[in-house]
Amino acid sequence: MDWTSPTFATEAPIEPWTVHCDGAWCNEGVGVTAIIHAPSGAKLRYAARPEFSNPDPCTNNTTEYEALLLGLRKMKALGHPNFVIKSDSKVITDHVEKESEAKKPEMKMYLEAVRAMEKYFKGFTAIHIPRSQNKEANMQAKAAARKEPLPPDVFYENYEALHKTRKIKIDQRHCKRRLVITNHGIPSRTLRTFGRKRRKNNVPKGKKLHIIRRRTLQI
Repeated sequence: MDWTSPTFATEAPIEPWTVHCDGAWCNEGVGVTAIIHAPSGAKLRYAARPEFSNPDPCTNNTTEYEALLLGLRKMKALGHPNFVIKSDSKVITDHVEKESEAKKPEMKMYLEAVRAMEKYFKGFTAIHIPRSQNKEANMQAKAAARKEPLPPDVFYENYEALHKTRKIKIDQRHCKRRLVITNHGIPSRTLRTFGRKRRKNNVPKGKKLHIIRRRTLQI
């Protein structure tokens, strides 16, 4: 009797979700897009116009990062833990895959935002593709930047760019810290009064400041 080895059915590999990202900017503004392809063939298309601050205009790299973050936010909302990101920006994909280091401050800021999103997924891979393979995302991003009509199946939104929101927070912290340093807990009117009296009475600075602080505490 011949022995026949058992055979086991092998499961077909699961095709991952794919996200095509791209960004564009012109005189009219900035446009970013994320096109999500499901293994079933379904497609979800998203577009946005992030607002940048005037002193810090956008660049090709910042718009590409904004497009990548848009895709990550949508995949988080959909609840899919594994997917592949495809972008025609080699700078961005190399940063994400640790093939190169982000050196500029704004690039570090965006990369930190991407790293902060990683905890919501089991894993994703960023792949660089030629622009010829990213035509649909490129055309959609340009249309959003130029405020042109988009197809009815495109989900569209406006929001402040990461570069702008982070800069506002930093400026607010800086202003608050500067206020604490300059006031020292003494009302500005008292400081102005001290300056006038010191010039008039020629009282030593340290002694007069001690008197004013004592009066301020008594009030």
